[in-house]
Amino acid sequence: MIDYIIKNHKPSLAIVSSHNINCALAHYADALKDFLCPIFNIEIIDLKTSLLRQEGENYQKMSETHIDQLCARLQEFDIVNVHLELGLYGTSIESIMSRMLKICQASGRLILTVHTIDYKEAHKGHSHIYQQIMQTLKQRPPSNPFHLITHLPQESALIEKMYAINNVTDFPLLFLTNERRKKFQQSRNPNIWKKQFGFKEEDVTIGMFGLLSTHKNYSHALRTLNLLPAHYKLLIVGEAHHMNIKEWKVDPVIQEMVSYLDDHPALVSRVIFTGRRDDAKYFEDLANIDFVLLPSFEVGQSGSSVLSTSLELSCAILKSNTLNTLGYETYFSNCFETFDIGNYYETKHKILHFDKTKLSNLNKKLKFFSEVQIRQIYTNIYESMKETHPIQLSWQPPKVLPVSISPTRSLPTRMVLKVLPKPVKSILKRLRDTVKAAS
Repeated sequence: MIDYIIKNHKPSLAIVSSHNINCALAHYADALKDFLCPIFNIEIIDLKTSLLRQEGENYQKMSETHIDQLCARLQEFDIVNVHLELGLYGTSIESIMSRMLKICQASGRLILTVHTIDYKEAHKGHSHIYQQIMQTLKQRPPSNPFHLITHLPQESALIEKMYAINNVTDFPLLFLTNERRKKFQQSRNPNIWKKQFGFKEEDVTIGMFGLLSTHKNYSHALRTLNLLPAHYKLLIVGEAHHMNIKEWKVDPVIQEMVSYLDDHPALVSRVIFTGRRDDAKYFEDLANIDFVLLPSFEVGQSGSSVLSTSLELSCAILKSNTLNTLGYETYFSNCFETFDIGNYYETKHKILHFDKTKLSNLNKKLKFFSEVQIRQIYTNIYESMKETHPIQLSWQPPKVLPVSISPTRSLPTRMVLKVLPKPVKSILKRLRDTVKAAS
């Protein structure tokens, strides 16, 4: 089927995402373009996230103009792949929902890639946005088909159960073509690579990768290092997150790590901060590191770019037991080590006694999770949609519940008053008395 598409017609595909910035989703959009260019004519449509996240009336007007122009462009494509990560679209509930729905309605044939989904409280905050998006998708006519892609099996099951949407496919995040995987694996030379950091051949390296973020739990890595023999060294590969840059402030993740090292001076020579690495250096570091450590806290993350790229390069991985671990184990069973969140004693033991059969298992699994399968997924979705004739869909701003309001307003007034705190009841009583006196 892929050969047929290539021979007869390469349909046009728009990927709506962040672009040309140092964030995982922008890198993923670039990767998708590499994976899919044999079967689609692809253009990445830049959301301009830095603009959409600005506050103030002038910025809001500029943002809405940009979204309107973007939506007009999407109608030129045979199929549109919109990437759903709410933080890309703004900072307020109203603006995020409005922009997301506009873009979806402007996409004739739509693939919505759901990178994260919040379902805990359907009428509050981000959960309410997801509910509105899913309900809007279900109202699309057959002429404007849609398909969802998630990155964990349990998220596909959740969407099917919570929203009664069955056209969902799950597949893990991937970033490297088969050619790039082969290149970085074959060029491995740990002894030469270590010299740039002043390490010795006998040193054992542990790496934490990606933009510095609180949920990655760097103090766990430092505490683990403190328990290990002196020839174990830690590389922090990445830079402070640009969204954490504040006037006259030190990034809190940086502050936490340097404070720990100040209190444990014996560790200072065993920790290297590389700062930002370009694409080639980043993957070279990943391919040559002895262990990749992911001691993250649970924050509702689905796909992990660091875990995915570590798997793609057949790294020895140790990961905390967050909720996405089960999903990754469905794809890559017995291919990486796990430990309980915060248990650096367990982490130390599993580093010292790493089960190398996990690496041989991983090498066998990788052929089932590559650009080949991603191309087939997108081909199948397009084939199921190509005979449709999309129409222009109308769009009306949704009614948004304020974040702090739950659906109690549908209850009888006496039930609402019953649950109000006494100070609030007192204020309402005084207001009522004032109104009566005025009348």
